[in-house]
Parts: sequence; structure tokens; C-alpha cells
Amino acid sequence: MLTAGDVADREDVHYVADPFVAVADGTSHLFFEAAYEAEDASPVVALASSDDGLEWTYEGIVLDEREHLAYPAVFRADGIWYITPDKATYDYGGVPEFRIYRADSFPTDWTLVERPIDGEYVGDPTLFRRDGTWYLLSVEQDSVHGTRLHYASSLLGADWTEHPASPVTTSFEARSARDRI
Repeated sequence: MLTAGDVADREDVHYVADPFVAVADGTSHLFFEAAYEAEDASPVVALASSDDGLEWTYEGIVLDEREHLAYPAVFRADGIWYITPDKATYDYGGVPEFRIYRADSFPTDWTLVERPIDGEYVGDPTLFRRDGTWYLLSVEQDSVHGTRLHYASSLLGADWTEHPASPVTTSFEARSARDRI
């Protein structure tokens, strides 16, 4: 489908990973991590588009921060597009946090709208809403030995609280358990 060689605006892309597809107006938009070979270059979120899901056109980098960005989970809630990339801080000396970006012009223009969890590792954030409550599954980034669960009454402007049953998995296989969902 798409390789590191397709990322045309950078020559030093080592690999692409963590694909997420969003369909809007009949077009499939593939958001993915583009990682560079240089040790001091942080991965970014890039975009490709397709009308048939088979042939993809690279569109460019859509999120580029100082920190490592990966796992660009993109979703639509109440008619608005959001993206919640993993803002990894291991190896980069940054402060762990969970970020929510809103599309100002989907799929290319994103604005950081909230940092609802700050100072906690929130690896590979996966959001879902059930019965009016938002839930956030994440991997403990330091150890990858547990899948944590937070919840909030709304996506934005709410206090995200760790669920009493969290972590929902604690074994070393937690990451593969999440991947089987």
C-alpha cells in the first residue's frame, strides 16, 4: 500500500507505521506515523488519500511536533474530526501527556485543543464512547506491562479519571491483548 519511500517531502524516512483510516465524502484518508533514521528526529503524522482503498496518494505531513508522534487515532464525534496521537516522551525528555487535536480543515489542518491528562504516560491512546461516557484505553509507556483505563463525561472540558478497575490488564502480554481487540 504505502512505504517509507512514498513519503516524498523527507528523504530520511526509515519506516511508516500505525495506520488509521478515516472515510469522508467518499475518500479514504490514511493517517500514519513516519519515522526518520536520524536519532534526533522525532516521528511525525503523515497523510495519504485514496478513492478506492487500493491506490494511495501521499499528501504530506499533517502533524509535526518536537516530540515523537505516533499512533494517530483519528475519529469523528458530534460532526467534528479529532486526532489523538501518542505523544511519546521516552527518549525525548518531554513531559508525558494526552493530547486532543481538532480538524480545522479535515484532513490536513489540525489544532491542539486540549491536554486532558498531563504528567501521566498515555501510550497508544484509544478513545471510545459508550452510553454517554468517554473511555480511554492506553498502554503504560515505561513498562508496557499494563493497559490503563480512564473515563470522562465528555471528550473536552472534563476531568479524566482513572477507572477503579485500572489497569485492566497487567501482564507482559497486555500489549498483544490490546492488539487483539
